[in-house]
Amino acid sequence: MDIVGDIVLPSDIVLLPVEELPAETRKRLQYGEGDYALTRPRSRTPSSIVDARTARLLEILREPSTIVDAVIRYSRAEQLDPSETLESAFPVLQRFLNAGLLLAADSQLAKQTRRPTPKATRSVHSRSSSRCT
Repeated sequence: MDIVGDIVLPSDIVLLPVEELPAETRKRLQYGEGDYALTRPRSRTPSSIVDARTARLLEILREPSTIVDAVIRYSRAEQLDPSETLESAFPVLQRFLNAGLLLAADSQLAKQTRRPTPKATRSVHSRSSSRCT
């Protein structure tokens, strides 16, 4: 995938505070205070746990954007250095691109997932964790 163009977090991806998950689900997860679950309902892709900063950056990518533009917007909002933010966020974003959780905005799959989705499910089945500072 060409990571220079616009990417998007598809609308069918659920980004939910872990604290809002059922207690039974939370017992199976390793998470910290303020963490979020990132999941694609009805998918074989395992869910991930991300910190609040990563979740806020991912929310910016609900609308098509380049990684650099998203990091700049995020950095301004959080009053962070954009270069340092890009350096720390890039491995996480690359992993989500490789997993198909972030998509090229002009891809057929991204266009298909822009349709409204039913109310989000609260099912999370993974323990992977990602952090961005």
